[in-house]
Amino acid sequence: MEVLELWEKFVTMHPEAKDSTYEVWAFGSNPSMADSLLALVLEGKKTGTCSAKKLFDYDDEPLPKEKEYSIILDGKSQPKAVIQTITVDEIAFCDVPADFAYLEGEDDRSLAQWRYVHLNYFQEVFHTYGLTFTEKEILYCETFRVCYRA
Repeated sequence: MEVLELWEKFVTMHPEAKDSTYEVWAFGSNPSMADSLLALVLEGKKTGTCSAKKLFDYDDEPLPKEKEYSIILDGKSQPKAVIQTITVDEIAFCDVPADFAYLEGEDDRSLAQWRYVHLNYFQEVFHTYGLTFTEKEILYCETFRVCYRA
């Protein structure tokens, strides 16, 4: 299924979204991560995600917005779901609360594990831009709901 085909099927079921725009993306930084995080979304375990505010200065991507739709791709760049952002909060990495870590749905869902995994992830991504990640970096912490599954 192609992105436009998935969107058209979604809009047929949800005509209120007809005039909405959407972004197309995959979770994580590689195909394996995209597949594993997508699986958590489709299982209902993952209803939150985060991104580093500073990186939006380097990528030509729009900032996350409440009520915005996204088409989520799997590791093979195939569209698998439509999600809608519910909330977007700017929070320093060091201040991310345990309840948000739980919503991310990964591993044991604890804050300690979330910090460990995400610190490594953001350090790696920042390094690719020649940047250093610190725990004071601001994140966009988003909650979302699944609106459609392919």
